[in-house]
Amino acid sequence: MEDALQRTAHKDFIRSVYRQRTNYLLDLVKQKVFLRNDSVENYVNNVFNGLLAGTDDQSEYVVLIARTQEANAFCYARGIIVVTVGLLGRISTEGELAFTLAHELSHSQLDHVKSGVLTEADLRLQKKSKEQLKQLLSGNVDLSQLQEFRQLVYGVRRHSRERELQADSLGLAIFTDARYDESDALAMLKVLETWTEPKYKVGAELLAPLDDDDFPLQDEYFNEQLSLYRRKASSNFLFSLDSLQSHPEMKQRQTKLQSYFSGYFANEPHHDQSFVNGITTIAEFETVEAAFRNRDYDWCVYHALYLLTIYPNNSFLISRIGAVLVKLYEVKNSTPDQFRFYVSRFTGNYSVEARAINNLLHNLTTKEIGEMAFFLLENPAHFNPDDRSHYYLRWKASTLTNRKADRDEIRDAYKARFGENITAYKMF
Repeated sequence: MEDALQRTAHKDFIRSVYRQRTNYLLDLVKQKVFLRNDSVENYVNNVFNGLLAGTDDQSEYVVLIARTQEANAFCYARGIIVVTVGLLGRISTEGELAFTLAHELSHSQLDHVKSGVLTEADLRLQKKSKEQLKQLLSGNVDLSQLQEFRQLVYGVRRHSRERELQADSLGLAIFTDARYDESDALAMLKVLETWTEPKYKVGAELLAPLDDDDFPLQDEYFNEQLSLYRRKASSNFLFSLDSLQSHPEMKQRQTKLQSYFSGYFANEPHHDQSFVNGITTIAEFETVEAAFRNRDYDWCVYHALYLLTIYPNNSFLISRIGAVLVKLYEVKNSTPDQFRFYVSRFTGNYSVEARAINNLLHNLTTKEIGEMAFFLLENPAHFNPDDRSHYYLRWKASTLTNRKADRDEIRDAYKARFGENITAYKMF
């Protein structure tokens, strides 16, 4: 009787998970979370269909491109694969994308989504871990309870690692059958390992657009936040450090993947490299927009500054940095307790460069943020007289910093150029 009740509870749990996943996906579609760009979508789908054609899989597939700055890809459910613009902006070759898609196709073919739900249902991690965490945090816990909790977490992670290695193995077979270079598979794992770092090293040049003669950057702007906010989750006392750190796991995957190599290096991409470079560029700019849209403002500034080292004084990039600064001024001035929702305090997974931007935005006073916004747009090298948003942002920055003469001048210039009042312009 008890076993029958448990099986029923498991079935109900599994149904609820699938229901939640379906509803969540539908909500994301309604919120326009997925990118609609013919060039990017056609490219990704062409690469995926080329991989699929070499298998016996007759299933229907949908490949979606999520507008998020994180470099990631995942199999959402059987037949549904998601790739982020952040990932597309980081990769350099068609082969790297092909291995990503082959890996996720393998997850689908191996039914890993279903097995993951079954594992969670079996271990009931969500319910048990919450109950035990309450006891742990209250101090009312004994050694056996602590051990049980650790085993629950390790169990889920162990199954997850096994699935990743299985998907790497099958994915590599699909990948090489489509005649891609094995080295691109390894390069893809390295991309995942270093995605928060600049794609190409840029050094102090990264900060140049924010360093104005009338508002020079100061060393104290980059003082580190409390070390608490830099800790990775793996340093939690509940877990062994060597079991949860991501880099050793990635190194293990890289080593295991190389053991599957057969020495096949004849790359036969379906698309010209110049076309791939164009798609990558679109994705890089979409990554900036995704971070802005999702209110990951430190990441938005970081990605925009990086691209400015490649595309100096680009109007869109200047506009997005200016918009972030104006919005952060308003938040810090009116609702400072909400600032953390726009600029994270936890930077454990940040690169050195990304953390520098995060520190900068945290350390600037409200007045200094306003000054930086004004001088960014006041700089003739940055201001584009054909870009309405530049007028608007300079007008806003002038208003916020009480520069009435400049505010009126830019308002009148906008009216003369575009034939309408600047107050009618909608940016946020």
